[in-house]
Amino acid sequence: MADMSAYAGLVVGGRFRARGWLVFDPARAASYLTPFRPSKVFVWDDRFLPLRLDEVAKTELAFLEGCVEVEGFWDGEALLVSRWDEDAAVDPAVASLRVLAQRVREAFVHTHAEHPDFEAFAATLGSHPSVLAMTHVALAEYGRVYVLSSPEPERVEALVAQGPAGPVVVFRSRWNEAQLEDARALVDSVPDDQVLKIGEATTDRGERYAHALVTQLPDGFEAARDLLPEGIVDVRPWIEHVSGPITSPDALDNGSLLG
Repeated sequence: MADMSAYAGLVVGGRFRARGWLVFDPARAASYLTPFRPSKVFVWDDRFLPLRLDEVAKTELAFLEGCVEVEGFWDGEALLVSRWDEDAAVDPAVASLRVLAQRVREAFVHTHAEHPDFEAFAATLGSHPSVLAMTHVALAEYGRVYVLSSPEPERVEALVAQGPAGPVVVFRSRWNEAQLEDARALVDSVPDDQVLKIGEATTDRGERYAHALVTQLPDGFEAARDLLPEGIVDVRPWIEHVSGPITSPDALDNGSLLG
């Protein structure tokens, strides 16, 4: 296993938190934490963090294979994990979509059946210059509902009223297209060798935002991000330093891990 410090600034004797997907590989008889979603085929590279589980974690993790947050002691070969939190590492995009679905459920008023021409009309709405983003959520009560976000919601609502009836909810965006372009440019500026995942997702208001999972935050990135609207950029490191150096794994205070 290559020296992980080249990727995440790991220092032997320090305690760290890592978020990702736990993968069990029977052939290696070892556990790894990876920022990539598990699949049947794995590419083993230096971005897979090896884990050494203590007895408590080993028992708890025996039935778990999925998204986790672990915190432990870095010894240069593996992260000694004493505790984990399977809920803490929920994909932010998934979490936002859940909240968005609830917002839509509260805002949507189902009055009459969808017009057969609505689907084609909805496609034109997504390309309208006043619409920052269009997505849809599935509600058990109503089925698919289209979500439009715009810095000019009144204008979009008037546009929707002119077309055939269909399931639409319009939310006010906290930013505009120019600001979103600036956010995209900032995220794209992260060096390729520091990026693990990159893309765009939808906030809990239906807005588009830029996101990335990185090995470390580039110098000056946080200052540049602070110049943009809050929430428009979500760039987080896969591994984060938690506390000062610890001289021995025995010094880990299990009671203080993860809160």
